[in-house]
Amino acid sequence: PNVRLPAKAALFEGRAFFLGNRHEILTEFPAIRAALPHLDINSIVALPLKVQGDSFASVVFYLEEINTFSGDLQQFFESLASQASVALDRAFLFEKQEQQKQELQDALRSRDEFFSIASHELKTPLT
Repeated sequence: PNVRLPAKAALFEGRAFFLGNRHEILTEFPAIRAALPHLDINSIVALPLKVQGDSFASVVFYLEEINTFSGDLQQFFESLASQASVALDRAFLFEKQEQQKQELQDALRSRDEFFSIASHELKTPLT
């Protein structure tokens, strides 16, 4: 069955969830009703991590205290998600750059090997 959970909803719906009490949590995500009594969770923040406007992951904070999520607190969590997105994007770019660097080194090595063989063959007199 297709169960709607906070991390999955933030990722695929591409929006933030600030749920300040158990009633809000169960209204938005009724599938977690059975688990909620066993957990010390009274608030949930679920945020998509985005690069160039596209969600590629999500982060969820499960909090013990009940929250009203003032504008400053929402901005704090959104700032955390934004910084995590930037860090992950930079890591992906670094990895891609390293891969391209390795491919270039391999191509240069092949070129040098070709020139070495061609030079040797051209210097060898025809017999």
